[in-house]
Amino acid sequence: YPTKPKQPVMEDYEVQYKWFETNKEMKSELNVQRYTNAVATYERKMLKYDARVAKYQDVCPRFGEILDQYYADVDAWYERENERMIYHEQVLVEQSKRDYAKANASRLKAYNEAYDKYTVEYGKWMEQQVNEGRMNGVGQFGSYIFKTKNLNWVNCDRLYSIPPSDVMAVKVNAPDYEDQRVFVIENNNTTITQAWKNNRGTYETKAVKSNNPLVFAYKVEDGQLYAFSQPANANQAISITYEPVTFKELSDMMKGIKT
Repeated sequence: YPTKPKQPVMEDYEVQYKWFETNKEMKSELNVQRYTNAVATYERKMLKYDARVAKYQDVCPRFGEILDQYYADVDAWYERENERMIYHEQVLVEQSKRDYAKANASRLKAYNEAYDKYTVEYGKWMEQQVNEGRMNGVGQFGSYIFKTKNLNWVNCDRLYSIPPSDVMAVKVNAPDYEDQRVFVIENNNTTITQAWKNNRGTYETKAVKSNNPLVFAYKVEDGQLYAFSQPANANQAISITYEPVTFKELSDMMKGIKT
């Protein structure tokens, strides 16, 4: 709210300028000048005071209106700033998304090109290793079997929500050979899980019947690759009978796996 101006204090010239009383008969020019200056100073202060009072009296009736306009201007300013910040944020975010997508697409393209080139070169080398019987254990072959983009991700509790009637135990009797791998492939679910050998010498795992599980196994012996593939049987254990295969024969075998 406007502050009312304070009126200047009139000086007590008779007290302050005692010389005026004591030297009435001997007024010097200097004393007269001092008195005149003091009066002029007071009059100037009064003029300023009168101007401030006039302004005060003018503002008081309109103060509510002025205050409302001030708050309206402040709200409008905040609204403009908020709109500006939202706009810039949206622009920057969208630009960042476009830049990231462009850079990521470029990196992904370069990676896919390099990976495809590597896959072709490595595949040729692996084919030569298989065909010439120069395999160095299943670990060497395990890094390259086939290429797929459709495999699903599964967790250890993947059978929790499956009805018990649709869950089957897969048992596989394999030759007593350490350098081999046994897998169960569920075609309808495009998943591959590895079966592990228990203390009874049997490879066991569980699968979903309706996913048409397939047992796939391979081993390497004396540099030669052997493979086996057969639909899983819920009623009896599967006995693996390995057959030597070339790289092409193995590729043809893998074509039957819908991944």
